[in-house]
Formats: sequence, C-alpha cells, structure tokens
Amino acid sequence: MIKVQKNIVRLSRVTLIFLVPLIFLYTETDSRKATIFAVSTIIVVNFLFTNFFIKETTSDYIEKILTNINILKLNPNIYFLTYLLISTVLVFISQNVNLNYETVDWDIHSYLVASQEISNGYIPLETQWESKGPLLFYIYNFISVITLKNYLFFKLFNDIILLMIVLILSEVVKEKTGSRFKGYFASTFFILLMSKNFGNSEYSELYSLLFISISYLLYLKNKDKKYTPFLVALLVSLSTLVNQGTVLFVAPYLINLFFKKTRTFKLSQDIKISLLGFLLPQLFFIGLYLANNLLDIYYATFVTIPLGYTSESFNILNELLVFLRSYFQFSSTLYFVVISLGTLLFLEKFNTIITNTQEKSDNFLNNLFLSTSILFYILGSHGFEHHLIFLVFFTSIIISQFERMSTNIFVGLVLITSMISIFQSSFESSYQNLKNYEETYSDYPLLKLSAEIDSHFDSEYTILALDYVLLLYYLDKPNFSYIVHPTNHYADFITQELIVLNRIKENNIDELICYQREDCEEPDVIICSHRMIINGEVIKNKLFNCMVSDYKKNYYSIDTKSYTYDENLSYYFDPYKEIAVFIKDRDI
Repeated sequence: MIKVQKNIVRLSRVTLIFLVPLIFLYTETDSRKATIFAVSTIIVVNFLFTNFFIKETTSDYIEKILTNINILKLNPNIYFLTYLLISTVLVFISQNVNLNYETVDWDIHSYLVASQEISNGYIPLETQWESKGPLLFYIYNFISVITLKNYLFFKLFNDIILLMIVLILSEVVKEKTGSRFKGYFASTFFILLMSKNFGNSEYSELYSLLFISISYLLYLKNKDKKYTPFLVALLVSLSTLVNQGTVLFVAPYLINLFFKKTRTFKLSQDIKISLLGFLLPQLFFIGLYLANNLLDIYYATFVTIPLGYTSESFNILNELLVFLRSYFQFSSTLYFVVISLGTLLFLEKFNTIITNTQEKSDNFLNNLFLSTSILFYILGSHGFEHHLIFLVFFTSIIISQFERMSTNIFVGLVLITSMISIFQSSFESSYQNLKNYEETYSDYPLLKLSAEIDSHFDSEYTILALDYVLLLYYLDKPNFSYIVHPTNHYADFITQELIVLNRIKENNIDELICYQREDCEEPDVIICSHRMIINGEVIKNKLFNCMVSDYKKNYYSIDTKSYTYDENLSYYFDPYKEIAVFIKDRDI
C-alpha cells in the first residue's frame, strides 16, 4: 500500500511540474478560470497525499542531489549577488510597465504640490494642506530635489525604495527561518504582488513600510540588546509621522513585549525606553509646529480629521473581493499563485492543529503584524488597494512558515513560474519606457499642457487647481486653495474642521473663484473638471459651476481636447473626463 501511495505522489508531482509552466503560459485567457480550478485540485490532492499519508517524498532525493553536487555549499555571496541582480531587474521591469502613464493615482500629485512648499521656506500644512504626516512631505521634497523635479525620475527613485523593502523582507525571513532561500522566495512573492498597478505608485504606505520593516529586522537581529526597544520605537514613531494610521503597529510590539518579557502591568525598563524612542520624533514635530503657531492644524491633521476619515462607511468585503478579481484580470498566473499558496497555508495550519503540533514561537509577532495589517485596512474604511500594502508585506513573510520540504519545493516552482509570466508580460513595455525615458517623460500630457499655460504669461501668476493638480508641480506654483487634493473639497469632515480653524471660509470654492463678487483677488488661472469621482462614484461637479467663462467674462478657456484624450494621461481612462482651463484676461 505504501508503495502505491509513493507512486501516486510521484505521479502527481511529475504532473504538477509539467502542467504548471505549460498550461499558464499557453492557455487562452477565457479558459484560465477552469485551468485554475483544475490545477488547484491537483495541488490539493498532491499536498494531501504528501503530508497526511506518507512522510517520505521525492523532495528528499532532490535535496540530496543538490547537496551532492555542492549547489548548497557555494559561497553565500554568490547567492546574494545573483538574488540582488534578479530582484533589481524584476522590480524595475514589473514597476515600470505603467511608466508611460502620467497618472496612476492622483494622491501622489497632491503630495508633490504640498511638499514643494518646503523649498519655499514653509513647513508642511502651513500654506498647503494635505492629509498625511509632515515627514512624508520632507521625504517627497528631498526626492524631488535630488531628481531635479523630474516626475519620471521621481517615480524611478521610488523603485529603489521598494527594492530596499524587498531586501529587508528577505533578511527578515532569513533571520526567522535560518534559510536564505525562503527569504528569496518570500521577497520575490512580494515583488510579484506589488507588480499590480496599485504597487506602481508612491503611496505614503510605502514609506511607512520602509520604517516598519527596518524596525522588524532590527528587532529580530538584536532583540536581546538594551538599545533595541528604543530604536524600534523610534522607527515606528517615524512611520506614524508619514502615515498617521500606522500608530496601530505599536500594538504588536507592546503585546509581544507583554507576553515575552513581563506578566505584570508595571512599566518595565523596556517599556520606558520604548516610550522615550517613540516620543522623541513626536515631540520634535510638536515643538516645530508650536513654534510656528500651527499646533491647531497639526492636531487636526493627526487626530480629528483621521477619526472622521475612519468613520466613513464602505463595503470593505466587497472592495476586497474586487481587489482579488482584479488580480485575475492583471495576471491569472499570479492569481493562481495567491490562491494556491493560500490553500497550502490553510492545509499546513490545519495539519498543525490536528496533529497537536506546537507552532513556532517566532511566528507570534508576525501573526500580530498580520492582524494589525488587516485592522489597518478595515479602519481605513474606504477599501483602497494601497491600504493593503502592509498586508501584502506580512503575507509574503507567512509563506516562509511552510515547514515541509515538499511544500517549499512547490512554492519555489510556482513562484518561478509566476515570475517568468510577469516578466514576459511586462518586459517589452517596461523596456521601451526605460530605454526611451526622455521621450516617455516628454509625452506626459499635463507636462505639455503646463508649458502651454505658462506661455500665456510674461510675469508671475496664480493658479487655482480644483483638479489636475500635477500642473502645479510642473509649474512650481502653490495652489490658490489651502486644500490641495481635489476630493478633499467634498469631504465635510475635512472642510468643517478647517473652517473651525479659520483655514478656509464657508462656501470656500465660491470665495476662491470670487463667484458673484468683485471685491476679492481672483486667481489668474482656474483648472477644474465638470465631473468628479467621489467615493468611487462619478458625479457631476456639485460644488460649483466649472464653466467659469459663462459667469466670469474676464476669463477665456483654452482648448485641452488633445491633452484630455492623450493615451498617456491616465492608467484609468475616462472618456467623459474633461480638463477645463480658464485664463484671466488681465486687459479686461
């Protein structure tokens, strides 16, 4: 009977090895859902036979063969350099397939506009309001300066940030498992998951993750050092100064500290030094804003407005399902990898339970991080894909928890298959975008539109941008409005708070445009759109009439159709979206 079982295992593995690469590279798109079901069934059967019926598998022989030919005995530096090269190429290929699109997410444009005021001698939130922490804008400003305000170079620099996180993740897994190969596979999985469009942008979560991942690695490497709690807390604190919501990631460390170090509610030495590390960056920025008489807006940005943000109600579960379906549309191969690894993880956890196997204690902290990542997504309340970046990171670490060699062999197989598929589908577009980067940049529609707007003026001028705020960045102009992000004008919990703080006025947009008023300063340029996307719904602009020249006769419009329908304008093509630009005739 055992012999029959072994033969079944061997047959299923051989079938798997040949089917996975061939089927997913050569099947038609319409048949891939059925393919996923069929191959997933093979995987489950293979796993069940391997892990529940027999102990010995063909993977044991594979390991022996690798050892005998000294593959596993090569200099570790050779492995690392090879991995670094592959990861770098994979990051730049997977991340830049959309480089030709000027807009992947408009949040980034608002952050850029808010950050450029630092170069003009202001601190964040002083003259331009955006919802994130001040450290994000200092980081943005730094990158913007060193990339010479070239938006394409700015994007490419953030690929380096992602690569740094990838390398840190690899080291985290290596530190947890003692296996460099598990680290390589986990970080490759992370790259593949981030290759989707939501990972191609410079969200605040990416920079926060950099600090959190460093803190995690530092903790694992130096958990017994006296200075570690201070540095870990310092890094998490810096993360909160980028994205306020990441204060949630204080909890995993505190819970872990309570269960691992002390059983009382008394403040231990570690808690005291952690508190010091966390408070130092916070007190620095509180002092900075207090000295500039801006503590009220700082408090609102960190406390009252975020609470209003989380109170908005969205169907989180539905948005999550949409996110998973979008992975299938993006890459059925990667979707298969996600589903199969999730299945394998479930089965392995199930096996641990029914066999009364004790889970490794070093998974405790990572499971806490994973739970916190889910909580971050839920409390974000909007279901935005970029709120899942933390979950993607810590889920990638989870795949390193597979204990059985057979499972790890399979993980390596499917990841390599998916990597080949992503590389194959992305290479040509990314290569052309990177090879012809000057042309790619010059083809950006809003960049060209900014030059046309600038040509209408011989002296200084002001711009009120109620949409397409990237134009402000290209022209190195602040927004005439204190609020930068277009949709924030529609958020009552934001506008009401800013009205109370006397940062904006009632009927703020009417005041800015000088609607039906003559005793106010008019902006020289007004940029808007007749429609907006609010809470995921496309609606007609209800706050004001975007056809400015109809009621302000001293303004004339310029033709923007060629920019509006430029294929490079936005990843999310909207055939009904308009770019309305009105310029004040100074002679009238």
